[in-house]
Amino acid sequence: MRLVLSLSCLLVSAAAVAAQPEPFNPYSAALHAMPLAEARPLLEAAYGQLADAAQTMDPAFTAPGVTLLSAQDSVPPAVFLFCDDKMAGVMAPVDPSAASDILLPLSGPGQPAAEIFPTQTGIVITFETAEISLVYEGVGSPNSQVVLIYPAQVFRTMTLKRRCTDLAAQQAD
Repeated sequence: MRLVLSLSCLLVSAAAVAAQPEPFNPYSAALHAMPLAEARPLLEAAYGQLADAAQTMDPAFTAPGVTLLSAQDSVPPAVFLFCDDKMAGVMAPVDPSAASDILLPLSGPGQPAAEIFPTQTGIVITFETAEISLVYEGVGSPNSQVVLIYPAQVFRTMTLKRRCTDLAAQQAD
């Protein structure tokens, strides 16, 4: 837990040095099911031009109502899942201040413990109950980056259709 809080402080410090306007937070957009028409200009401002990635995917992973947009110029690639034109998932690099905004509420007392896994050049922080992973690569290098994956299991298993079906069922209740 201390490591997560320390990383949050590090990310806040890095963000403060940058002193730029508040960056777009795709996690918040997905949590609040931001409509595609509202999200697209924000995503393009943050990540560059978006392309419909679902058209090139195996039909087993897509269905009507499933939109998967990808940013071609983003390194690493950024992918955004929309279900019935509402944002439902994201796998994309995020600004350190956005990563901090995501981590802080998940790191307080009474919150589920984070699982932290080392990699060759960084760490992966996973909150299974929140369905989120943050990958911090290039620790200590000028090319370091934070990648957000939410919901992590959906992108690990490519269960995009199921995610959209589950969300539609929740809305029907």
